[in-house]
Amino acid sequence: MLKQFEGLEEKTITSDDYGISTSNMTMQRLNRARVMLRLMMNKLSDSDRVRAGYSFTDIVTECTFAGKTCTSSDFVSFLHPDYGICYSFVSDREITRPGAEQGLRMLMTVNQDSPHFTEFDFLPTTDSSTIRAIIHMPEEYPDFSKNGFKIGASTQAMIAFSKTGKGRLDKPYSECTSPGEEGENYYKNYTYTFNLCQHSCLQRLAWEHCKCVDPLYRKGDEHTYCSTPTESQYTLRIRSIIVHLVLCLVNLTSHTPPPDTEEGRTVCDCKSPCTESALQKTVTYGVYPSAKYKVAAGTQEQRGVLLDILGGGRQGDGDEDSDDYDGTTPTTKDPLCLPEWLTDNEVLKATDVNALACRASYKSIYNNPNITVIQGYPCLSTKRCKSCVMFTDPLHPIWDWPCSYSDYPSVCKKFNDNSTSSISCSEFFDAFDFIPTGVNVPNITNWNTGALPSATNCDSASASTSTDTCWSQTVCVRNESSHDLTKLKQNPLIDKEFLDYINVDDSMDPCFVQEQALTAARWRLDQNGGNGRRRRSISMSSNSTTDPAVNLTVDKPGFGSCEYANSNFKSAADCIKWYRRNGLMFEMYYETLLVQSYTQGPSYNLVTMLSDVAGHAGLWLGLSVISIVEFIALFFMGEIANREEQSRKKTLQRSPYSIDAN
Repeated sequence: MLKQFEGLEEKTITSDDYGISTSNMTMQRLNRARVMLRLMMNKLSDSDRVRAGYSFTDIVTECTFAGKTCTSSDFVSFLHPDYGICYSFVSDREITRPGAEQGLRMLMTVNQDSPHFTEFDFLPTTDSSTIRAIIHMPEEYPDFSKNGFKIGASTQAMIAFSKTGKGRLDKPYSECTSPGEEGENYYKNYTYTFNLCQHSCLQRLAWEHCKCVDPLYRKGDEHTYCSTPTESQYTLRIRSIIVHLVLCLVNLTSHTPPPDTEEGRTVCDCKSPCTESALQKTVTYGVYPSAKYKVAAGTQEQRGVLLDILGGGRQGDGDEDSDDYDGTTPTTKDPLCLPEWLTDNEVLKATDVNALACRASYKSIYNNPNITVIQGYPCLSTKRCKSCVMFTDPLHPIWDWPCSYSDYPSVCKKFNDNSTSSISCSEFFDAFDFIPTGVNVPNITNWNTGALPSATNCDSASASTSTDTCWSQTVCVRNESSHDLTKLKQNPLIDKEFLDYINVDDSMDPCFVQEQALTAARWRLDQNGGNGRRRRSISMSSNSTTDPAVNLTVDKPGFGSCEYANSNFKSAADCIKWYRRNGLMFEMYYETLLVQSYTQGPSYNLVTMLSDVAGHAGLWLGLSVISIVEFIALFFMGEIANREEQSRKKTLQRSPYSIDAN
């Protein structure tokens, strides 16, 4: 699908089995390809998706929190339908004041290419060299679509944030959702938000109109995720179904009434929560690294891990400002693998102490960039070192061999000299299993068990010339082996399930197999010996603890610093250029420790209404409380006076006195 999408965009092909080209708009075609990729990825098991993703040390080169080193043990991983394996910082550490010095600081890489050779590691649907990040409360779902943000390569991003709380009133003042009233919500394990309610609503709409739901969101028990058929099932009818399915998911909102109608406003019936917390962000950007800044990555312990992987690195004190640390004309390096392997602690878990001891005994094998070593799963070797060995370059000289014979006669003595190491073959094959890729193997019966060259029938020859001829035509002959890595699927030394997963083809090299094998081995160890949290590290001390303050986990610092000893880069300028293309600095801290709370309340209540009535009455009618009291008092005083007057008149009418004149 991805090859078709890339070819369609470059206009090198016209065939389209997935309906991508049915739109003339670039963004619509890109969106359809991403939806199709999501449906295909959802068919993989979680373990396969973890193995296909980046490890922690692939993307985090250096990490500090409040001035102290943080490691992979301070993070937990989870799977996202679009972004694959993601990592959450969950360290339980306290800070006492705001500011960048008390924040999280990480040097990260987007891995567009390797310092050794240009090889893009991005899918054709990836439109930017960025990381996707989100800051959220522990109880909240990491909703990248709403709160996520991007930080691009060659960028220094500083994110200052503060916490705010909001409280809303329910009816009759507004409509909000209280805990336990979320309705049909598929994110019950997380704090309810308006956006999660809409995600659940979209799944119900998808189930109604598309008869399946989008893997991007969580689903109900009655739902099934949309899927794509296998290649063996692919027909023209299936193609039309796929096109219809993708278009249905992409255009899902077109099935709903317009949002400016009453029906459109209530199609999902989602309300804001009555109480919620939010993190307010302020993001500032700069350029990283500067033109002359020599990137210093990791602690001294991490530097030691990297130099061990590089076989000690460059020796001596070279010119740190040199344009060529190796003193040669800059050339494109051969695509050789870095000699990476499981940590000592991981080897002990996966194999045994004897296999671990091989690291020190056979440095010429383990530290050799021309040799790929897979120790432990998926290598199924039962030899002493539990290791499978291959030459890194499939086009290696066909006469080379990983060990040395000393038993050939003079006629074919050249085979005694064409050895990658000085280890005798009897010792080598006692410790290792060798997988020949493009290298001619000796004509020795049971060479893989350490058998030596021998031609007893040649010893009875009467003349030396006939003896030499006998050897040169028999034991001295080398048998051709294939350069094709797909032949590994027929090799019993590598786990077949692993080979089926990585699906090796003739375009791959042992570097890819080594990288995938390392990831698969670590995932297997995590699954078999942990609490279900998938954590990755490159080197861990056996006395590591779970206390973040004293955790002794030491991670590999990516490709390392811009220093002479680091053989990953040919010069300081080359190192700076690579980090300008692939590196970014991410800093996050509290702007203030104060929590601002906003509580909704009625702005007009009964008391306010009475005050307004009295105020307006006094203003427009000249009335006030005192005026009313005076009116009542005057009324009663008038009543009293009137009654007294009536009483006096009645008294005069009944008087018994009269006046007579004489």
